[in-house]
Order: sequence, then C-alpha cells, then structure tokens
Amino acid sequence: MKHTICVDFDGTLELANGQPNQPLIDWMNSQGCRFFIWSSRDWIYYDYIEDWLNRHGVPCHNIILGKPLADLYIDDRASHWQSVLDKLSAERD
Repeated sequence: MKHTICVDFDGTLELANGQPNQPLIDWMNSQGCRFFIWSSRDWIYYDYIEDWLNRHGVPCHNIILGKPLADLYIDDRASHWQSVLDKLSAERD
C-alpha cells in the first residue's frame, strides 16, 4: 500500500522567491507515494499551482485549496520537510 503524504505548497514546495524546493521535489519523486498538495490560497490559484507543479516535475495526485487561514496550526501529523527526509534517510541506512 502506498503512503499518502500531504505537502504544503506555499513556502514548502514553492519557496518565498518563487523557486522550487528542489531537494524536497527530488525526494518526493524517489518515494513512489501518493502526494496531495495543499495551499491556503483561494481556488482562483488552482491553474497557477497546477502549472507550477507540472513545470517543476512535482508528483501530485490531488490539489487541495482553501486551508483555513490562521496564525498557527496545531496538528498531530505536522513535520518540517527536512526532518522527514532526515528520518527516512536514517531508516534506510
């Protein structure tokens, strides 16, 4: 069974300067998982995000928009992308 992983778009995949987070994208492409991409942006940005993901070779099974806007998210499954990569790399060694 493939894992399903949700990845934030703004500031995680697309960095503040509009550039791709290539180490994260490379990792995603090596995993064979189902990736859902989400953003707190409004649905009017769907085409922009879909195009950006395609241009940068991001594996994506679904785009979810409209995450509630908040100053802080408390989530039992939240992890910084780099800590996830470090943990998974350590498990493979």
